[in-house]
Amino acid sequence: MTSLPLDAKFAIGLIVLLHVGPIIWAVLSKSVTKAWLLAFVVLPIVGPALYLARRASDRRPKS
Repeated sequence: MTSLPLDAKFAIGLIVLLHVGPIIWAVLSKSVTKAWLLAFVVLPIVGPALYLARRASDRRPKS
């Protein structure tokens, strides 16, 4: 079994965190509608955007 590159581990961790966090928040706050919107509408857009921004900053030439 080969080891995943750091970028893949970061992406998987980010996806898990962004989807599990709001579900836990929904259980604790008893506000399922807001957590559903956060988990499945807002964060899937923001998460990849953050990931792509991180990748873009890694590709910039070092001065």
